[in-house]
Amino acid sequence: MFLGRFEHSVDSKGRVAVPARFRGLLSGELIMTRGNDGCLYLFTEQSWEPLAAKLNALPTGDEDARNLRRAVFSSAEPVELDKQGRVIIPDHLRQYASITGDVSIIGLGEYIEIWDTESWKTLDSNIAQNVDVISSHLSGQY
Repeated sequence: MFLGRFEHSVDSKGRVAVPARFRGLLSGELIMTRGNDGCLYLFTEQSWEPLAAKLNALPTGDEDARNLRRAVFSSAEPVELDKQGRVIIPDHLRQYASITGDVSIIGLGEYIEIWDTESWKTLDSNIAQNVDVISSHLSGQY
């Protein structure tokens, strides 16, 4: 399970070091794609497959379903860890997430989010200020 948050820098070739704590959980092919709220998602093949199956099961007659599938699948890229434990963030995904230098890498259980650090700090501050309200909205769901 991916837990915690880490800050790293993206080098001039678009590479970022994956936190050592996460590397042991990353085997086989990895999938990087656009995430919600302006971040990137990084999945293992095992965590990607259930999401892909759910997206593929959405009705093709529904415009929102088609657009969600387009957004996720068209931006998805297979990536791999190099010998130094880095992944290359493809140009189009760096542009989508406004990543130019420092990133925050966030563990979200089954997958990882990669954020431009300033964007993450803004969102994290908002979450911290509203966590009681957020949890009260979800209290009946867990």
